[in-house]
Amino acid sequence: FDSKIALIGAGSASISCATFLARLGYKNIEIFEKSNYGGGLIQQEIPLNRMSKQGIEWEIKLMTDLGVKIHYGREFGGETMNLDTLKKDGYEAVFLGVGL
Repeated sequence: FDSKIALIGAGSASISCATFLARLGYKNIEIFEKSNYGGGLIQQEIPLNRMSKQGIEWEIKLMTDLGVKIHYGREFGGETMNLDTLKKDGYEAVFLGVGL
C-alpha cells in the first residue's frame, strides 16, 4: 500500500475517500486544494446552524491524524499541476473530487 495517491479538492468527497484509503492502509495520500481551507461547499455554503465548522475541522483532523497530507493553495489545471505533472511526480492514482 505504498502507491502515491493524489486527491484533487478538499471537499467532503475527497475527505471521505482519503480517510477510507488511509484506514485501508495506504500511506502516501496527498490532497491538493485551491483554497486556504478544507471542507469545500460544506465550509462555504451550508449555514452554521446545519453544520458547524468544528465538525468539518474534526473530520479533517481525523484524516490528517491517519497520515493524509493536505496542500492548500494548490490549484489543479494549467501547466503547474495537471494529470501529466502528477504522473511525472510519481502519483499512481488520482481522485478528482472538485465539486461544483
